[in-house]
Amino acid sequence: MKTIKQGTKGTVVKVYQALLKLHGYDPNGIDGSFGPGCHKATVQFQKDHGLNPNGQVDSKTWDAIGVPWTSSTDILCIRIPLKNLAAQQVLLKNKQKYSVQKFSQEYPQYNFIFNAGMFNMSDRFIISDTVIDGKVINGGNYSNIGFAFCNDRSVGSIYPSTTQNSTNKNVDFVGGSPALIPVRDNKGLNSSYLNQSTIWNMAGLDDQYFYYMTNLVAMKMSKMIAEAQRLNIKNLINLDGGGSRSLAMCGTGILTTSRAIPEVIAFNIQNWK
Repeated sequence: MKTIKQGTKGTVVKVYQALLKLHGYDPNGIDGSFGPGCHKATVQFQKDHGLNPNGQVDSKTWDAIGVPWTSSTDILCIRIPLKNLAAQQVLLKNKQKYSVQKFSQEYPQYNFIFNAGMFNMSDRFIISDTVIDGKVINGGNYSNIGFAFCNDRSVGSIYPSTTQNSTNKNVDFVGGSPALIPVRDNKGLNSSYLNQSTIWNMAGLDDQYFYYMTNLVAMKMSKMIAEAQRLNIKNLINLDGGGSRSLAMCGTGILTTSRAIPEVIAFNIQNWK
C-alpha cells in the first residue's frame, strides 16, 4: 500500500482507520480523511509496536497493522491472525436486498464482513457452492473446493474443504468461483471471465493467517494469483467481485456497492494487538 499521512484522503485511509480501530486505537472516525485524531492514534500505535513514531503510515506500519507489502499499491491484502478470530460464520439472505452495511447492522457481533459467492443478479439467489450449518444450499456449480467455517465458533476454525466434506457437519462452507491455489478448478466458468480485467475479491489461508485480498483498480486475475504466491498463501479462492465486491469493518462500509448481495463471510476479530 502507498504511504499515507495527515492530510491524505481516500479509500486507503478508510481501510487504515478501520484497522486502527480493530487494533484498539481510536482514529476519531472512519471517514477516509487522515486528520489529527488519526495522526495521534498512529503515533501511539507506532510507539506500542517499536516503530518510528512519525505518524506516517509506511510499509512497516502497514505490515504491523496487518497489511503486508504488495508489489502493486493497487492490491490490498489484509492478513488476519487465525488466533484472533473469536467467531466466523457464513450469512445467507437468498432473494433479499442486503448490503454489507445492512449485514453489519443486523449482526453487530461481527466486525469484519465481506461478500462471498456468486449469485443470480435477477433474483439474488446464491449460485456458488454453499453449505450452511451442514446443509447444502447449492452444489456443483463453479467449484466444490473452498473454505469451511466451523460453527462451534472456536478460535481460528477455518480450513480448506469441499462441498461434500462439509455436508452434515457443524460448519458453513463457501466454494471458490473458481478455486485458485493449490488447485485451479474452473468448472462452469468460461475463459472470458477468467481473463478479463476487473475487480477481484479473494480469500486466502495458511497455517497462521486468513487473507482478504482485493484490487483497488481493475486488473487480470493472474496478477492477483502471482501476488498471493509471492506472499506464500497456501490456499486461495475467488469470490464474487466486480460490482459486487463489498467490505465492512467495525460496522462501517469500507468498500461498498449499490448492488444488493445475498451472502457474506463474517468474522468477530478480538484482541488484535
